[in-house]
Amino acid sequence: MKQRILTLILLVIGLFTVPFVATGQSPVLNLLGGEKASITCQGQKLVLQRESNTKASASCTGNQTLPPTNTPAAQLAVVSFTLVNADTNQDIGPLGNGAMINLAQLPTRNLNVRANTTPATVGSVRFGLDNNANFKLENTAPYALAGDNNGDYHPWTPSVGTHSLTAVAFSAIDAGGTTGAELRISFEVVNDGGSATPAPTSVPTPGSTATPVSSMPLCPDHDATKWHGLVDKARNCHYDHTHNWDPTIVDDLFGPAGALWGGQSISYPWETNHENHHKHSGYKYGINRNLGCEFGGTGFMAKNCVDAFRVEYHNAGQLDIPVRFHSYFLEARICTTDGSKCGVARTGGWADFGILKSPYPGSWIPLAGQDPATVSDEQARIEPYRTDNPLTGDNNFNNLTYYRERALSGKVSASKQGFGFHNQSYWSTDYPTRNQYGYNKTASFKFWVYDDPALVDRNDPFNPVTICPNYDCLYNNSEHLIYEVTVKVPENLDTDGDGIVTYSGYTDRQGNIVQGCTAMSTDCVPLSFENVPVGVATWGSNSDIGLEIVQPGGVVGPVDFDVSPGKEWWIAFPN
Repeated sequence: MKQRILTLILLVIGLFTVPFVATGQSPVLNLLGGEKASITCQGQKLVLQRESNTKASASCTGNQTLPPTNTPAAQLAVVSFTLVNADTNQDIGPLGNGAMINLAQLPTRNLNVRANTTPATVGSVRFGLDNNANFKLENTAPYALAGDNNGDYHPWTPSVGTHSLTAVAFSAIDAGGTTGAELRISFEVVNDGGSATPAPTSVPTPGSTATPVSSMPLCPDHDATKWHGLVDKARNCHYDHTHNWDPTIVDDLFGPAGALWGGQSISYPWETNHENHHKHSGYKYGINRNLGCEFGGTGFMAKNCVDAFRVEYHNAGQLDIPVRFHSYFLEARICTTDGSKCGVARTGGWADFGILKSPYPGSWIPLAGQDPATVSDEQARIEPYRTDNPLTGDNNFNNLTYYRERALSGKVSASKQGFGFHNQSYWSTDYPTRNQYGYNKTASFKFWVYDDPALVDRNDPFNPVTICPNYDCLYNNSEHLIYEVTVKVPENLDTDGDGIVTYSGYTDRQGNIVQGCTAMSTDCVPLSFENVPVGVATWGSNSDIGLEIVQPGGVVGPVDFDVSPGKEWWIAFPN
């Protein structure tokens, strides 16, 4: 059939000279001898039907919207899958790697799977299922594994067992043009009373991919673009720095970390000075999920809730204490307060940590070349700022001696030994609703470090003093906790007034939306809203310094990602 239609198209083009635009009403073309015509279909699929030797009808079907021509290859990607109820065309929930679908618990067995892309509209998406790498090719959104008719999903019921699913986006129809990043997951189908909503079957052990063993050797090298725990099970070796939480724990919500820039899960193209080279070990992840609507101290500004998040940020201990700007990328699942509407926001750039204070929440320590150009007394009292304990406390108390004595207590983490063992530093960006110094206009976050490796010398603040110079103690910058996330979804992006934003574009490092980007860079940072409710969304804990926050896997309070065994200290400067 495809060959006959192609032949007819060639015949029509060969016979007509009159310009002709096909529409959904199937206009009839009368062929006259010697005439020729050009045919367009306004971005839709052209279907020709031959009626006689001199007559044909043309119609347009589907609603194929071509993606922007300036979408860089690194941003073109399938970022997640969603399981859909094909009876109601409503989402059941995210379908992530390791998920379980229980047919007995679902409202229907008529299912489908949608591939979610960035940008939201691409040229085409090709699905692979199990051993069939070309299971389905979709040229129009929604991109459905079993197909659809203008958003009316076709029913599909997976067989019981384990399945693999892949999807790859292309910039043109029929798998043409630029090829984007592939998303690959596996999932299990059962029929005996599992969870009704797909969810990961387990949560990896924090900070490690294997059980640490005494005298395990240091890994000779590693891929600096990929996340790893302190231990590498496959190579039977350990590293000398931590990247904290495993980002794949929330892949079912956000897709693979770094998918927008080619799957690079550590670092990105908008790093600040030296982060990707001399300070690679400072890249950390903070994640959490199933947060509900806990506003903490930020509820006064919030309209919606941050229900889950994944933040890649940079903090390399004492190297970064004097440094105001650090890179980040933040992903958040945002829901209305009643949970009826949820979407995913993605944004990044440079996090502005304002001024340095020591001790918390004490006086400002001016840093030439780092501080904002002007800081009023009022601005100095509120965020953004970062804090660190001073070398000398009240009444000339020697904090260095104090913490070095506590460092002899062994391997128990600082947070678990009690407040007297905490050498805490506090890092806070400004709220996107305030913007005192012009940064973080889309998102903000705050975190605690419980085992800060250094103290601030107020007479020489650019050279913090390390508590344990060889990092052979509990103060080694391995115990972090994000306790607040805020995202602002601009109302002006809600072009149809339905209170929901779907948008794909770029910002500069400060968070201002910019045009004309063709590749990611310091001032071309990806910004994406996928069905996100308009307004300010936040999550903030009421817990005192985060000690009661429940983290993935049911862990309560901060997690120490230093899992080196016995009396060994595997983490080295800088971490």
